[in-house]
Order: sequence, then C-alpha cells, then structure tokens
Amino acid sequence: MSVPVSIVKGGSTEERVAKALSLIDVESNLKMSYIPPTFFNKPAKFIEGMQLTKDSRILIKPNFVVVPANSPYAYSKGAYELTPAGCGKMGEGALTTREVVRGVLKTFYDLGFKNLVVGEAAGGCQTDLNYKHLGIYEIADEFDADIVDLNWEDSVKITIPKRAILDHIWVPRTVLEADLLVSVPAMKTYSLSLKNIGIGTLPGKYYGWNRGATFVHGLDKPIHDQLQFQRMGKENDQSIGLACEIVDVCTVNRSGLTIIDGTFVMDNNGNLHRPELIIAGFDPVATDAVAYTIMGFNPKRYVHMRMAEERGLGTTDLSKIEIRGESIEAVKMKIAASKSSD
Repeated sequence: MSVPVSIVKGGSTEERVAKALSLIDVESNLKMSYIPPTFFNKPAKFIEGMQLTKDSRILIKPNFVVVPANSPYAYSKGAYELTPAGCGKMGEGALTTREVVRGVLKTFYDLGFKNLVVGEAAGGCQTDLNYKHLGIYEIADEFDADIVDLNWEDSVKITIPKRAILDHIWVPRTVLEADLLVSVPAMKTYSLSLKNIGIGTLPGKYYGWNRGATFVHGLDKPIHDQLQFQRMGKENDQSIGLACEIVDVCTVNRSGLTIIDGTFVMDNNGNLHRPELIIAGFDPVATDAVAYTIMGFNPKRYVHMRMAEERGLGTTDLSKIEIRGESIEAVKMKIAASKSSD
C-alpha cells in the first residue's frame, strides 16, 4: 500500500500549506501520534486506529535552532550560535519561516482544530529569542494557540524500546501529552523532519544548549556523545552515534504529520535558493525521502534514514510513495553536495 506525499509550488505561503494538506486529505486521515509507554507493545493497528478529534491537542514543532546573525538578539547572552553567512534577516535557509508557521496554524484552525500549541527546544540559543524575533507570540495569539519552550518543560524519563544507543530519554510533557506531533522543519541538505524531532524535542535543561555540549552541559550527558565522531566512510559520511540517537528519540516521540518548509534552501556553498515548496505527508521517512530526492540526494545515503526504515518508522522506497501535486522531476533542484550526510 502506497503512502501519500504532496508537493506544492508557487502561490502564497498560506495557500501552499493549505493545498499541500488538502492533497493528502489531512482532515480525514489524521491519526493520533501520541503513544504512551504502555502502548509500545501493542499491535500497530491498535495505535493507528486512534482517530484525531477536533479537541485533540496538536503540537506544531518548527525548526528555530539558532539565532539569525543580524537579529537584534544575536549578541545577547542566550545566543550561543548564529545562522550561517548567506541567511536572511529572518534566518531564511536555516529556520522554518514565520509564514509557514502561520500557514500551518491557520489551516488547522480553519479546519476546526482549536487546541493548538507551538513548541520548540532550540539547541543553539534560548528558544524565546527566535519566538520574539520571528513574531511567533503574535502569530499564536491570532489563533489562540499556546507557545511553549520545550527546553524548560517538566519532563518524563522514558525507556527506549529496542534501543540503538540510548537507554532512555527525557521527554517534555507537552510532547508526551500531545495527541498529534507535527514536524515542520526548514528544508536543508543535511536535516529534515526526523532530525527536527530526534534532536529538537530534547529538553535543554537535561541535555544542555548547543547539542554538542560546546557551551553548556546539562544534568544528563550531552545528547551528542563520543560516538558522533565515528564515521561510515566517504559514501556514507554520517555520524553513527547521531543517527542512532535520532532514531531512538523518534521511536518514542513519533510525529504523525510532516510539513517541510521549502520556501528557501541553502546549499553547501552558502548559496540561498528559493524553490517555494511545501512537502507534506503522514510518513516522516517518506516525506523526508521525497525532499532529499528533490534536492538531488539519494535518501538511503543518510544513515538515520536507513535506520528509521529498519525500525519501522516509514519508507524510503519511492515506488511505495504516491506523489500528489507537483512531480518530483518538475521541482528537482541542483544542490551542492553535502560534506556530511547529517
């Protein structure tokens, strides 16, 4: 059975988001991605049969990892890392755009879902710096949505089933208790929705800001441990440790919907492209696979993608993916090859 992934190009940002979600019939096909620890050993059909309702809690997880270099907050105490050279004043190419966040909130709100929350755990800055700079508080007010900083949340220690590297993770309560986790990453050559959840939902008060623990060590050991420096070789040059961590976290913090913000894409030479795409799907692995293919990469070259498929989190096989909207070939890009696959 094929899984749907939509590709939409052109029009306003809000139109792209609404159309991409309409093409996969989001209102009828949403299922709860909230899987309490007691459900880990339940049959998949039991979990997948949990239909989302209008009062279900929907957590929208954007990608606001670092502060734009020309932000007024760039040199504040809480800004540990800045966006790369070439990004715009709103972090274009590195951060999820505020327009896509608004488009996602508006689409859900217009469909009758009113229990909405935006949550992020920035790894290169204190999260509220980007909330303020990007105007996220004001956007949330428009749709009566809550805003949370996952870095500071009360968290629950969850054991990883069938672990690859982590015995447990600390899960913020907002993530654990959400009925649907929506991953909304910026389209990048090195990370998409799986990494957005696999690293970006980890509370900073336990793991430290700057995930490599360059600046702050949290109460637990840094999420990027020494295994991050073990590499697969030239053809699969990715951190084994990081890939294991991403898949372990995504096994617990399961996203039920992925919306990739392809308004901008920065290549590895620092050139900023503007494809103006939205890519959406229920299967995070399949949706990421389509985005990597559009950028000219083989999804299977990414270690975490292969591991996620093996773990049963989704598929990288394009023959099992039903593309709706634009074809992959119609929007395919020429992006400078990545030095590392993650």
